[in-house]
Formats: sequence, structure tokens, C-alpha cells
Amino acid sequence: MNSAKNQAGDASVDAISLLTEDHQKVRQMLQQFEELKDDDEQLDLKLELVEQICYELTVHALVEEELFYPAMRAAIDDDDLMDEAEADHAGIKDLVSQLEGMEPDDEDLDATMTVLSEQLERHITLEEEEIFAKAKNAQLDIAALGQQMQDRREEIEADFNGAPAPSHPSGGETGRAQDLP
Repeated sequence: MNSAKNQAGDASVDAISLLTEDHQKVRQMLQQFEELKDDDEQLDLKLELVEQICYELTVHALVEEELFYPAMRAAIDDDDLMDEAEADHAGIKDLVSQLEGMEPDDEDLDATMTVLSEQLERHITLEEEEIFAKAKNAQLDIAALGQQMQDRREEIEADFNGAPAPSHPSGGETGRAQDLP
């Protein structure tokens, strides 16, 4: 049975677990940003968090759109649900694009991050409560898909020039995303 490795490279995960881990990582970074939201003394750290969040969302969306969503469309008969998920991605990508053009002291930064956080929470709920349940019920080979997704994630990350180091749940350091593929 094929399995994917998690980002630590030491445990097997399936497609749903891989995506859920991404969701948890982004939620944690958004919480860190929320804690710094009104702290003008931490502008550099805020910018690093924004860049890390944008990077993680970009990689996550590419993997989902290239592999997970097409597999779901083939496995379930619910185009409306998948269309909704893809529409969510379009809105999130627009916000990511706006954020990537902002400076740490931009007066719209906090508000844009709030909107992004709200849209992400709605999208994550859609995936975790509806799409993932349908994936399990559809008898989708989520282990094999997880391996494909992990392999693709590694390719995407290798294509990023100067990509940030993975953030750590304990609040470890972050880097800056530059030169998206």
C-alpha cells in the first residue's frame, strides 16, 4: 500500500490527513498573526507570517487543484460542491495576491488578513465536513492519492526560489516566499 510521508518525513499519511495537517498549520499561523495584529513593534514578524501563510496556501492550493480536486470530481457525483470549493480557492488566491503586494505597515494588511482568515475557515469547514466525508464514502484510494500529493508538493517546493523554511507548530522561525513558479 502506498503512503505519503508527512512533512517531518517519518510517518505515513493519506491525502485527507495531509490536507488536514495543512489546515492546522495555516490555522496556527493565522492565530499567531492575530496575536500580533495590533502590535506595531512586530511589523517584520507580521510580514514574515503573512509571507509564510501565502506560501503555504499557494502550495496547498496547487496540490489540491492538480490532484485532489480532479480525483474527487471523478469519484463523486457532486459538481456543485467541487465548483464551490474551486470558487473558494479563486477568492483566497485573490486575497493572497493582494497580501503579497503589501508592506508590513500597510493600513489594509490587518483587514485583508481578517477577511482571508474568515474565508479560509469557511473553506476548511467545507472540505473537512463535506468533501473529505465524500472522499471516504467514495472508496477513493486516499493512501495512493496522498503519495502523489506529497510527491507533487515536494516538486512544487523545489521550484520555489528562496521559499520559506517550514514553520514549526511551536512558533519556530519563518522565512520569506519569493519568485513563485
